[in-house]
Amino acid sequence: MTNDRIGKAMGDTAKSYLEEMYIQKKFGRYKTIRTDEMTKGLECEEDSIDLLTKHQKTLFIKNEKTLSNDFITGTPDLFLNNEVWDIKTPWDIFTFHKNEPPITHTKRLTNYGWQLMGYMWLTGATKAYLAYCLVNTPRHLVESELSRLRYKLNTIDDDTNEAYQIESSKIELLHCYDDIAIEDRIRIFPIDRDEEKITAIQHRVEECRDYYNNIKW
Repeated sequence: MTNDRIGKAMGDTAKSYLEEMYIQKKFGRYKTIRTDEMTKGLECEEDSIDLLTKHQKTLFIKNEKTLSNDFITGTPDLFLNNEVWDIKTPWDIFTFHKNEPPITHTKRLTNYGWQLMGYMWLTGATKAYLAYCLVNTPRHLVESELSRLRYKLNTIDDDTNEAYQIESSKIELLHCYDDIAIEDRIRIFPIDRDEEKITAIQHRVEECRDYYNNIKW
């Protein structure tokens, strides 16, 4: 949705993604991408929802239902009182503070903004919220960080290597946030339903279908 105005051609990124989809369907080959950041996001979703529940003093329950219309499919994280919530779990406190709202200062939607607009279309909601939740990193991911540190320092003796002791302490602290107040671990950004944006999604999907159907191997 980079060029989101109706009549504006979609960008090269969208075309490249459609070409990858074509290859996957035609040849049954799929890219597998999994990073520690993605793993934390998946594994800590419930922790983030719990944190949001405490912050908002409202019981949120994860939505498991996938919704579809003739153009898009999606599974909103939370849907309550005609409002959609999408939860993001940043890797650490630094990425937490770099995360952006769904609408830029120039009034353009970010990728997450378009995601929320789609969710509002699917649910009929009139308002959505993007919530960044800073929660502790799962232990096995922290251990992976420590393992990479041992390799970097070429050490197997954690107790006697001073450099390891110093750097490992930094890693441990970087991934634990129990000492930080809840209000400092939540960032919430609202976005309102925009029918023009929803129409733009519809037109873009139609354009994507046309491009996909005309890909030649």
